Amino acid sequence: MLAQSWCAAFEARLPAAAVEGRGGPSVAWISEGDPADANPALVARKGGEVGGGLTRPLGLAELSLGGLWGRVPLGAGWALGGRWKSLRAAELYREDAWGGDLAWAGGRWAMGCGMRGGHVSLEGEDLGTPLGGAVGISVRLVEGFSVAGVLEDPSFLGTGGLAQPWTLGLGGALEGRDSSWAGDLSVERRQIGGWSGRVGQELRLEPLRIRAGLRANPWTISVGLGGGFRGVRMDWALEGDPDLGWQHHISSAWSF
Repeated sequence: MLAQSWCAAFEARLPAAAVEGRGGPSVAWISEGDPADANPALVARKGGEVGGGLTRPLGLAELSLGGLWGRVPLGAGWALGGRWKSLRAAELYREDAWGGDLAWAGGRWAMGCGMRGGHVSLEGEDLGTPLGGAVGISVRLVEGFSVAGVLEDPSFLGTGGLAQPWTLGLGGALEGRDSSWAGDLSVERRQIGGWSGRVGQELRLEPLRIRAGLRANPWTISVGLGGGFRGVRMDWALEGDPDLGWQHHISSAWSF
């Protein structure tokens, strides 16, 4: 019954602690340990990376959420990215979602497009396999300040029995000239559920990363901490509120 609601399936975000510590995925900014799933254009803004993460949604032992991601530079500004996540409720319910992106960045501009797909099952019975895509753009207006936009429709190519709402995202990011601090703001308009938004920031005190974020609709707060050595990093985040509970995110990544 939950999965057949537009608002229920595929809502759990990929558990990347470097992202969740900043309040969730950013439309306009990407850092190490970031799957870049909010905007396909951001795949071309960073170098190669592979990573994975785990969490227990809402702190419930019966639920498990895991994911993997990676991106590979192709040369001449082009890059490929991909990600997968899986949410399970014991043996009763399972949903898998995947995305693949192709992006290009040159100078101030970055553009990308990608495919989005998923599969939901309840007690082994298929409930839906939607298929859609996303397009995004990122522009550096001045040094250290970027704006971006993305449009995602996860089922415009086929609902597979489980239609998903489209999402329009807009955002901006500001990064210090010494690259020790970055902050970003994203707003999102969903076909179902109206407007929401988030704000996040990251302070870099090498080799540490200290993060904090706030998200609206639903209201959540988050904090995070991470560190790395020779391209290998570990990240942790705590997200939630007193009513719905708190959950820990743990992820690791290797940049190359």
